[in-house]
Amino acid sequence: MNDIRQCCVKALLDDIRKQGDAIQVLSDIEIRSDSKHVTVTDAILDLDEIVDIVIDTINQEL
Repeated sequence: MNDIRQCCVKALLDDIRKQGDAIQVLSDIEIRSDSKHVTVTDAILDLDEIVDIVIDTINQEL
């Protein structure tokens, strides 16, 4: 289960870095590569997209 969790976190961070559909950043963003934390000042979260990324990642890992 930890492997799936790590893959989901990576998929979400990748989406944030490439300015994908899940999170639309309106200002500065800080991603700490040594942790799983993202600091965003202003952002719009698309929860449907976030859930889709998680489900797709789980399906790929199973």
